[in-house]
Amino acid sequence: IHPSGEHIEIEASDKQNIVVVRLKTPMDSNAKIVEITGTVDGRNQIVCDSCVAFTDEQCANFDMDVYNQAVMLFNHFKDHYIMTV
Repeated sequence: IHPSGEHIEIEASDKQNIVVVRLKTPMDSNAKIVEITGTVDGRNQIVCDSCVAFTDEQCANFDMDVYNQAVMLFNHFKDHYIMTV
């Protein structure tokens, strides 16, 4: 996390590195898993619309591989999963 708390380097669920995420509000540096929604700007950056940091208890049994499979399914069948921000 950048000292300002507004930029962070992350690894996505598909193991791709997202260089910087521009956060609208500072984030807790202790978060192990975060869910970020926003707009990709084409330079491996995301302009963040919302960020949810999960607690250690929520992360304890979280399976990132299963989550990534779900994300891939949503993307493959995007006409069936209407998402709005």
